[in-house]
Amino acid sequence: MAKAQNGGFGLDLGTKTFSGLGIHVSLLWVLILFVLVTVLVCVYGGLNQGLVKRQLPETEVHGDLTVKDNMTVEKSLKVSGAAVPGFLHGLTVTDVDTTETLTANSLNVSAYDGGTATVYTLPAATQGTRVVVTFAEETDANTNTMTIDCGGSDKFTTGSVVPTTASNKVDYDTSTAGETSVVFTPAAAKTNFISAGSIIQLTCVDNGLWQIDVDAKSGLSADPGTALTGTLAFAS
Repeated sequence: MAKAQNGGFGLDLGTKTFSGLGIHVSLLWVLILFVLVTVLVCVYGGLNQGLVKRQLPETEVHGDLTVKDNMTVEKSLKVSGAAVPGFLHGLTVTDVDTTETLTANSLNVSAYDGGTATVYTLPAATQGTRVVVTFAEETDANTNTMTIDCGGSDKFTTGSVVPTTASNKVDYDTSTAGETSVVFTPAAAKTNFISAGSIIQLTCVDNGLWQIDVDAKSGLSADPGTALTGTLAFAS
């Protein structure tokens, strides 16, 4: 039963009397416990594909980050210490001749034009390493091959896909397990799909394995509407 005590308000429960201040303190503890339980439930639920969608506006990850399902980037994703495929920002520029080891984290500008058989060796496939090759010369009059070879025991990731040509049309070649090189064979024509300005990007996501992306452009002097020539294929 409620009764007045010293002009204030209190609750008499058996032998204990709680003043108005005591009620406020009790309610504060209840609120704190409620907030803690809510946070724990949300975190646990989020970790287990749970109850809420968590937003991380400014988050730094030191070490490994594993995303089990999907991750949506609405603005931008910055990666420090490893170049992001598709961008040349931050790469050094290195000129390469016909038989050299390519430079890691560099834009390797190749002098290959089909006149001399060329073999480029990739550096060690260490996670985060990226190698980009571009071509300064047109391949329009010679048929000697250009090979990009994995070093040591490194390989191309199984299922990697590169463009090629067949019957004067664009086609694709897919790597199988254990393949260690990719070979370009030009035609003696201005219609080769890899020529001056083409870019080949190689990225190591998993140690010992290379992924490849080819931005193939026909020779700069090729006539519009002509057939495409030259082949690019994986090999062991």
